[in-house]
Amino acid sequence: GDLLITELARRLREAVRPGDLVGRLSGDRFVVLLSDLARPGDLAMVAERLLQSLRESCDFGTELLVPTVSLGCAVRSEE
Repeated sequence: GDLLITELARRLREAVRPGDLVGRLSGDRFVVLLSDLARPGDLAMVAERLLQSLRESCDFGTELLVPTVSLGCAVRSEE
């Protein structure tokens, strides 16, 4: 379990920009904070990239795991 959580955290960090924040809330729950998106459509592109990255199988030598993930988004408007 710990190896899978570590691998998923690594994938999240690699899928976002250096200035974005990735954190673990608890157990198998993570949060990603994106700042300064250029266009509203950028959120959908980032979400798709995160999902693709997280859904790839994880090969730990003796076991091959395919994570099941879900993603939710919230947007804060400056208006």
